Amino acid sequence: MTGVVILADHSIIDTAPFFLPAFLVVGVLVAIVVRDRRRQRREEAEQARGSAVTTQDAGEGDRAA
Repeated sequence: MTGVVILADHSIIDTAPFFLPAFLVVGVLVAIVVRDRRRQRREEAEQARGSAVTTQDAGEGDRAA
């Protein structure tokens, strides 16, 4: 095996300090985006329910007059 040249010899353990922080940052960003989208959907649903109640109340007032 005298003609074999090994250009790189490293394991996953050696590269972990470089990739783990990047994966951690991506995970935190994904968690924040998911949380914000869920909150936005919930607020939109609450607003839709609130406007539906207001619309129903306004309709009842028109019939009473």
